[in-house]
Amino acid sequence: EFIDNVKKYEPNATNEGLAGILGNFDIESGINPKRAEGDYLNPPIGASEDSWDNPDWLNIGGTEIYNGRYPNILRRGLGLGQWTDTADGAIRHTLLRNFANDNNSKWYYMDLQVNFIFNGDSPYYRQIFREIVTSEDDVENTTRKFLTNWEGNYGDKIESRIWLNLLSVSYFRVIKRN
Repeated sequence: EFIDNVKKYEPNATNEGLAGILGNFDIESGINPKRAEGDYLNPPIGASEDSWDNPDWLNIGGTEIYNGRYPNILRRGLGLGQWTDTADGAIRHTLLRNFANDNNSKWYYMDLQVNFIFNGDSPYYRQIFREIVTSEDDVENTTRKFLTNWEGNYGDKIESRIWLNLLSVSYFRVIKRN
């Protein structure tokens, strides 16, 4: 579903670019748009049935999720890429939710999040995404570039992300042959 949605907006997406992104999204959200930072914890920090549309729950920050740590996380990460509002001025969590409201949609829908990637996120991140998704560079480089420039995690779980990406490219090659 993610790949089909991406190709609607960027028909020149490459296997290497998609793999670099999917390996990162797998670590961040399990490639599940209905994920929120700390949702696996016990409620009230973790998710309950009605959490996904509850602004108070969505706005929980890092200090509450991580027992006093990560005060730089102002509002929890949401969705595929764990869009987060942070103390350095990033408002990607807010942009995603506002974009969903403006489009009469839910923030946790796959098609909405892919549309957000191309049309709602800040111009810098839209450009980085497009550069990486169309890249013919090797998977290790697309993975590192996406992690550093789009996710902003600078090496977080890089070996796991690369390994997942290599599996993705192998999968794409098998599908392409059939």
